[in-house]
Amino acid sequence: MLAWPLRVGDKGRLARADDPWEPLLKIIRAMAAAEPADGFARWFGREEVFREVKRNVQDQPGIAGALNEALQQLGIGWARVDAVLLDVEAARSNPYAPPHFSIRFATPHGPVHRSLTL
Repeated sequence: MLAWPLRVGDKGRLARADDPWEPLLKIIRAMAAAEPADGFARWFGREEVFREVKRNVQDQPGIAGALNEALQQLGIGWARVDAVLLDVEAARSNPYAPPHFSIRFATPHGPVHRSLTL
């Protein structure tokens, strides 16, 4: 049996990933691109949450809550989204560029910060 995090290994087979963060960010990118009706479950698609980002507000608690709901549904209990922060300066300087976020995860071993550009 395989456990999270997964990656596609040699010959297209699933394998356990050594670093859990890159697969987790990939699944968050997939959630951000999927509409609720497109996903295998309604809670997976989070495109509307990311689309409605307020580009002049750094803290994005609605995104954090939506991601936590989806991670819980996926059975990912080792990480919880503590905060999603928009790079407001970059959003202001180029309003047509994809948004860039800093995500703070709460884990049993302490906080972890990762960047995400959609």
